[in-house]
Amino acid sequence: MIKRITILYVLLLSQIVGQSDHVFMTYNLLNYENENDREDDYVTVLEYIQPDIIIAEEVTGQTGYNHFLSDVLDIFESGAWSGADFTNQSASQDIALYYRHDVFSFISTSVVSTAQSSGLRDVVEWVMEHNDSGVQFNVYGVHFKASSGGSNPQTRLTEATILRDYLNNLSEGSHFIVAGDFNIYSNSSSSEPAF
Repeated sequence: MIKRITILYVLLLSQIVGQSDHVFMTYNLLNYENENDREDDYVTVLEYIQPDIIIAEEVTGQTGYNHFLSDVLDIFESGAWSGADFTNQSASQDIALYYRHDVFSFISTSVVSTAQSSGLRDVVEWVMEHNDSGVQFNVYGVHFKASSGGSNPQTRLTEATILRDYLNNLSEGSHFIVAGDFNIYSNSSSSEPAF
């Protein structure tokens, strides 16, 4: 009996893992606008990881968004990448999504209002579709409040709670991924309540 359960478990696990054919990558680009001295390093990382979707944090405005597409992704794999519609947030560090258009299609971009004060970033929501299966899913790009100490951990908790409440109201059976820079500095709920 135990042998049958083990075999069944291995078969089920292989089915679950076997469906995981695409690589989603989140990457904090550290205030990327148009800096030629880092572009080769980005390409090296991408060559190693081979992502299909990239959620990029700290993209500096439309200029950074455009340059990452042309000066990094088109060097990495020429003509293979597209960018989802870009939302220039009030903070100087934006969030962008890039995807391989032979694998995924972009449907829409919107914003989930999580920023509680000036200088903070809202969550960006992208609706995507997997080309082969036709399955639609949402990607949520986050860049929660940075720095430890003071009210920063509580601000991150507030941002995470607003997002969780939003996700709880999605239609049953919705598919989504939350990715980004959560700026979690500890695994202790007393010092990092959003953890």
